[in-house]
Amino acid sequence: MTNFNALLQLSAGHQTRFLGGESVTFQSSQRTVETSAIIDRDIDVIADNGLSSVKRTIVSLKKAEVGSVKNGDRIITMQETFSVNDVLSDDGVWVEVFVRG
Repeated sequence: MTNFNALLQLSAGHQTRFLGGESVTFQSSQRTVETSAIIDRDIDVIADNGLSSVKRTIVSLKKAEVGSVKNGDRIITMQETFSVNDVLSDDGVWVEVFVRG
């Protein structure tokens, strides 16, 4: 039988490289981890009325490398430092967070 969770974990590194992942340092209150992340800058979040309401930066991190992500954790790139403002999704493989720079 195929273990789809194991396949997702194996493919996460390839997905990061294919989608232009950046080297980052993830800092939580419990640990610091060097990893790669997909950073989507200036994403338009559309309100229910159909108008663009705000531009956001959304970061996707590999769950196996960073573990639990909470508000206030930091993501540091070569040029920027972000603070996690909200966890948008966590499917067990990827954690997607809204950050403020």
